[in-house]
Amino acid sequence: MNIYTQIAARIPANVKKTILEEGFIDKAVNVMEVNTPMEYLFDVYEEFVDISGEHDDWSCHKCREFVLQEWKKIKPFLQ
Repeated sequence: MNIYTQIAARIPANVKKTILEEGFIDKAVNVMEVNTPMEYLFDVYEEFVDISGEHDDWSCHKCREFVLQEWKKIKPFLQ
């Protein structure tokens, strides 16, 4: 089983549905603004994927970029 299949399996179905229906992965931009697709994806990633908190600094543009790129890799496995 591929790592992204495993990661996608950790995310609850209702959250996957929201991400896909709202197009959050495609709409997200690496900005530190609240109530944006980026913030939603960052929060979901921190809650269900990055359990160790390795990339949990919202104010760090490199952390946000890492999380965004990971979502782009995870996207095909969310469906």
